[in-house]
Amino acid sequence: MYILNKDLELEKIDDNTLVFIYDSGKFFKLNSMGSQIMQLIINKKTSVEIIKILANDYDAPTSKIEKDVHKFLDEMIRNKILLKK
Repeated sequence: MYILNKDLELEKIDDNTLVFIYDSGKFFKLNSMGSQIMQLIINKKTSVEIIKILANDYDAPTSKIEKDVHKFLDEMIRNKILLKK
């Protein structure tokens, strides 16, 4: 399970999301899939649930989605946007 760092702000713009991290002053722009993953995390979905939802929504092989989701989550943890619970 993942949770959002409390020291950031999310701003939804169309299908994208801007993330501002207060501690570092860094900005990130998430594409539509990244935005969807963030929303699913906010809704307390597990990584397994997120992968299933995205594989269905994007009509893509689960193995490809799984790889992309784990890469995204790792990057968000490295940048202190997400925390493992």
